[in-house]
Amino acid sequence: MNMKIKILGTSYDDFSLIINEHIIVNLGKECVNKLLKDGYDLTKIDTVIFTNMKQFSILDYPIFLVSLDKLGVRHRINVYIPKNEKQKLSDYLHNVYDTYFDAYIEEYFVFTEIYDKLLINDSTDTYKFLQTSTTNYGVIINDKLGFTGFADISNSVKEIYKKSDLIIVDCSLHEGNTEHMGLDDLVVLTSEFPGVKVIPIFINDEIIEELKKLNINNVIIIKNSYTLYLN
Repeated sequence: MNMKIKILGTSYDDFSLIINEHIIVNLGKECVNKLLKDGYDLTKIDTVIFTNMKQFSILDYPIFLVSLDKLGVRHRINVYIPKNEKQKLSDYLHNVYDTYFDAYIEEYFVFTEIYDKLLINDSTDTYKFLQTSTTNYGVIINDKLGFTGFADISNSVKEIYKKSDLIIVDCSLHEGNTEHMGLDDLVVLTSEFPGVKVIPIFINDEIIEELKKLNINNVIIIKNSYTLYLN
């Protein structure tokens, strides 16, 4: 099955990922407005994945609910959320809209807690979740697309590489640490998995220039919104 992938933003606070127009990964700043501006039909969305509960990953959750309600969305929406973190999402929404959307969420949203090595098969897609840091999960979708989120160079990250044709990776530092991968890690992993296409995100202009100089095979450098297709 072909996959249409749209990456919204490449920084910490505005990153979101749309897959086949019905899956959205994280709800970064202005992602809903960007999708509406691009003519996306939000009524098609039936799956939301939160890979962590950082503020910038859930920022557009309230406006996402407003948009679904106004558009008349009245179908089941599967929400995958890190284990023991649902209350944080609820508290954030209540701070903005109090209990206004509680009944809507109760009727249409189905929450599933994710944990390390959780495998989910639904009617159209498969998801494998892997814990990539103390506060974050990566995911492999349909054994083709990988996303590490915030991660160090761990066995979980290597498994995502191994099972993916294309991987979207954290590359926010020059030298990786226990929470984030760096340019040094990207060089190691692209050497170990030369057949995997790589899109580094959370990158600044300085790292972009260094990546261009390195000219690593299969590394795709993007800025802002980007759409691609994966066979």
